[in-house]
Amino acid sequence: PTLDILIQDKQFYCKKNDIIFSSLIDGESLNFIDPMDIYSLFGNLIDNAIQAVTKLPVEKRVVQLNVKNKQGFVVIQTLNCFDGKVKFLNELPLTTKNNSMHGFGSKSIVYIANKYNGKVSFKTKDDNTFEVDVFLPIK
Repeated sequence: PTLDILIQDKQFYCKKNDIIFSSLIDGESLNFIDPMDIYSLFGNLIDNAIQAVTKLPVEKRVVQLNVKNKQGFVVIQTLNCFDGKVKFLNELPLTTKNNSMHGFGSKSIVYIANKYNGKVSFKTKDDNTFEVDVFLPIK
């Protein structure tokens, strides 16, 4: 239910701001995660992707969220378009926001993944796609 409410809220925001948001989620595979961690993890993943695409022309404003069970892991993946170059420091993307208080979203994602003995991968692809993969072992 926590994720359903969050997804509905983000879909409403995206529709209002000309962002195509799609999701394919196996919610059963998330049953072992605390609802507060679900809210924080998915909120940060989606908010970071939305923030990146709002700088783009309308036709490139695309955010995808996928959650699947694969070989004993929950794999959570976000994909979004981006423009320019993403800089990394210690395998984390550097914030593009001017406020020094920003940049905690990626750290929060890593913190929650670590809490569940998981891993996070942030990467860019040649086609100007930014990808975040969270791998959590299923308990």
